[in-house]
Amino acid sequence: MKTTKALISLPITAPVAPGTANAAGSPFGLAGPLRSLTILKPSPKNQIASNLRSNIILVSKYPFKAESRNELLVAKGAILKLLDRPGNGWLLVKYIDKVLPPGLIPACYVEIAINDTKNPVTMEWLQSNNAQKGHLSLLNEQTYLHLQLKQSSGPPLTINNRAYPTSVSISNFLLFKQRYWYRLDVVLSDGTQCYVCRYYQDFYNLHVNLLNLLNKSLAPLNDTLKLPKLPEPIPSRNIEDENAEESQIQLLLKRCNDLNVYINRLILNRNYQLSDVLIDWLSVSYKGLPGFKVKKESANMDNDAINDKILPDSVNVIKAYYEKVKVVEEPKEMETSCEPPKRNKSKKNIFNHYQQVTSSANIQRNVSTRSQASFTSNNSSPNTPNTTFNSSFHNSISSMSSSSSPGLSRTPTNAKIHVKCKITNFNDEIVAIRFKRSLIRSISDLKHLVKQKVYFTKLFIKLPNTDIFRNIDEVNLNMTEYLKHNDKFNLKLA
Repeated sequence: MKTTKALISLPITAPVAPGTANAAGSPFGLAGPLRSLTILKPSPKNQIASNLRSNIILVSKYPFKAESRNELLVAKGAILKLLDRPGNGWLLVKYIDKVLPPGLIPACYVEIAINDTKNPVTMEWLQSNNAQKGHLSLLNEQTYLHLQLKQSSGPPLTINNRAYPTSVSISNFLLFKQRYWYRLDVVLSDGTQCYVCRYYQDFYNLHVNLLNLLNKSLAPLNDTLKLPKLPEPIPSRNIEDENAEESQIQLLLKRCNDLNVYINRLILNRNYQLSDVLIDWLSVSYKGLPGFKVKKESANMDNDAINDKILPDSVNVIKAYYEKVKVVEEPKEMETSCEPPKRNKSKKNIFNHYQQVTSSANIQRNVSTRSQASFTSNNSSPNTPNTTFNSSFHNSISSMSSSSSPGLSRTPTNAKIHVKCKITNFNDEIVAIRFKRSLIRSISDLKHLVKQKVYFTKLFIKLPNTDIFRNIDEVNLNMTEYLKHNDKFNLKLA
């Protein structure tokens, strides 16, 4: 009995096969502890780790005889499920209707029976090696995908197991170590938001790689595969040269817009949008350039935080320039402005002006009374008042007061000659600019003046007594009447 109790108290390190006797000779001595053990589900000897997002059903075109334990014996017409694509010309598959371990078969031995509508793949991608990445036939893949997705209800999340770009915007440029770089905001098809840094040289390399892709492609060159024109580089300048700073910023803004148009034309062309060359170029791991990605729903960072996370210590050139203009040029404009100072103490000004008129009139009176004294002594009595001088004196005061003193009139003759513009740019930053009122005669004049300072594709205006911005091209605005009652514009760029 002591031996049996000692055995029961021992920890069990492995399952005991049925019928195994204990030390006392009883085959049922360990029945209680064995029943309390947790029975796990069977697992394969080698766990399969796959990054494949697609559910693809394949059918074998030819019989394949396995020559090693890692390969799978299949007959012609066998229905298989794709588990992984190693990228070496082989596919990891398993039977759907048989309980057999998975195995490898040649990719050229099968074809796609049922494709995944949300994550489709192409046969060319299945059969290609990783070394052939980006060198696939553009038109052939597009024709195949068009046929596969014809019945799909929406755009796919991935194609060939990769998310593809759906939109790209280039809204600003920054300066880092005396070199300008462009911030690309990329939205991928799976909802991922990427922020990457690219230099002009990277755009040039992309254009060259796409040209090489066209040369290696079997498709004939036509309008469908025609590449957009790459914007030309701008001449460099000495950054310390302040005289050319504004013109340099205008050139950089123009090139920023040209590069934005260039990259979006590539995105609109499905042949290039789905090419590995462009997808790799827009990825955050391209050649070790700075960048990061987040889920679109969690991308709530402001522009300064994004810029600092991409490439810390970068200078926002436009923001720094307009801050300098606001600090330096506004006091200078106040000194040289033709606009008269505001007359807050109008009574004092009127009184001083009246005293000046009175003193000048008194001088004239002294001179005129002497000349008229002899005339009145001979032609009139001494008691007769000189009404001629009195009327001329009051007329002179009234005429001079009405013509010379702006404080006597409710509407000053020298009205404000400048109009203020509060502009919200692409980065939700506010820029304040002043324009001469005489230069704004129509909406086109206003757009032209604003475009000389900041670049935009669309301009929105906030009308008085409203809280929304409307496209200025769609607003029926009488500029003359507007400026009669307003001296500022509230604009927004897009």
